[in-house]
Amino acid sequence: MRRHHAGAALGIVMVLLLGLSLLATAGLAGALASLVLSDYDQQRALAFEAAEAAVSRSLATGRAIDPPLPLWPAVSAEVVARSELLEDPPGRDDSGPDGFSAGHGGITFVRRHRVVRAEAQARRGAHVRIEQEFIIVAPRRGGMP
Repeated sequence: MRRHHAGAALGIVMVLLLGLSLLATAGLAGALASLVLSDYDQQRALAFEAAEAAVSRSLATGRAIDPPLPLWPAVSAEVVARSELLEDPPGRDDSGPDGFSAGHGGITFVRRHRVVRAEAQARRGAHVRIEQEFIIVAPRRGGMP
């Protein structure tokens, strides 16, 4: 009777090893997919930070960043950003004329509308575009804003 069942244990072990191999392969495929997605998220975060830095640089200097320059060469020379600074863009409603008064002393003010658009690109096609608008209100001096 023992001779009749002698090869059954080997067959059962082989089927179990095949099942475990399939589970391990599926787990490995899931881990690799997660790795690729996390790398893309990291590149998109770098592109977002580069676009934010381009907006800050444009606001600090009052000029656009063009041609695109690497912002963090130590991190990656492939992360580049550009920005444009629009002054009083057409088609934007500022809802009110220049020259309104503060109510005392005859001081008048001028209002200017600014728009900063920044784009950044990193590896793996990660691309971010940011647009920031703001209005500057300043006293009018000598008839000039």
